[in-house]
Amino acid sequence: MPEHRREERLVADATAQIILPTHPPIGCRILDVSWSGARLRVGSVLGIPDTFRLATRTITEPIPVKVVWRGANELGVAYL
Repeated sequence: MPEHRREERLVADATAQIILPTHPPIGCRILDVSWSGARLRVGSVLGIPDTFRLATRTITEPIPVKVVWRGANELGVAYL
């Protein structure tokens, strides 16, 4: 399968939370990251909107992101 990414992705394997305005945070794992986005593993992509904020222990303010692709248990997100 050809690689279509413009940037190199680095393995991350970090815990994070999907922050939604009207629901409790959803736990996830950041599998890899690049300068423009990340790949997340979640229990299910159902109910996760197209835009949300992504929080980790290492950043002070959650990052706004948009979903650019969805799999059964993974999301590709781009930083906004």
